[in-house]
Amino acid sequence: WEYTASVQHQLTSRLSVNLGWYRRVWRNLEISDRERITRTDYTAFSLPMPSFANDPDLVAAGVLDPTERLTVYNLNAAKRGVYGSQIVDKNSDDRSIYNGFEASFSGRLPAGASLFGGWTLQRNISVFCSSDDNPNGPSVTDLFLGDGVANGGRFCDQRNFDVPFTHEFKLAGNYPLPLGFDFGAILQSYAGRERVITWTPAANLFPGGRTNSESLILTEPGALYYPRYNQLDLNVKKTFRFGRKTFTGQIDYFNALNGNAIFAQNNAIGGSLGQVTAILQGRMMRLGFQMKF
Repeated sequence: WEYTASVQHQLTSRLSVNLGWYRRVWRNLEISDRERITRTDYTAFSLPMPSFANDPDLVAAGVLDPTERLTVYNLNAAKRGVYGSQIVDKNSDDRSIYNGFEASFSGRLPAGASLFGGWTLQRNISVFCSSDDNPNGPSVTDLFLGDGVANGGRFCDQRNFDVPFTHEFKLAGNYPLPLGFDFGAILQSYAGRERVITWTPAANLFPGGRTNSESLILTEPGALYYPRYNQLDLNVKKTFRFGRKTFTGQIDYFNALNGNAIFAQNNAIGGSLGQVTAILQGRMMRLGFQMKF
């Protein structure tokens, strides 16, 4: 179900504003259920929090307690033979809830210039607690951004945690210059996506032997995010005519400030924890030419 409500008002002959509210709820989500496996088929034991000292950013964030003992579940060996049988797709009580608020404006300035801008406040909450196949709460992707969320386990209901709203801001405008040139700029500011730290305990840590490899989410929902990042794009173009033809030449600069925001890191506990795997693409120039006839 999706709900939208918005109002637009022209404040002056040159300025209008828009306010909007958006809500999207996914219900009756389909899950694959192992009918011969339930939570009672697991045995609980505890392990100390693994070391994450090789990731200075994670240490500085203080979202993990190095003295905490983690509860881990191991599938009973007698159930190993039926773990992959009788898997049935069925509807569940799982749901995903998105709420967004937006304020934007559109303005015309003197000399033919224009300015547009907007601010967005949004949050998505996942509730994936229906599965009884694995009390460890293995990571799956949410339905909004594809971030990692727990499918079962202690973090399955994100409504129980302080998941913040994230903010986005955009400002764009263009201004006519002498000699037929036109200048444009776009400034964008985005909140970093959530960073979810996981750990797969080694087989020798399971009392009596490990039945299945298990992956645990260590960070609470909403506890850790990549840094906010900004991007400035610039454009200069000139249009001229020759007979019935119109020619436009332009130069675009993307990421003009050459920002290097981190988009992704290795988030699995181990030797490469914290290693950067993706960043904002560096400054790039594009030359364009267009002819209309």
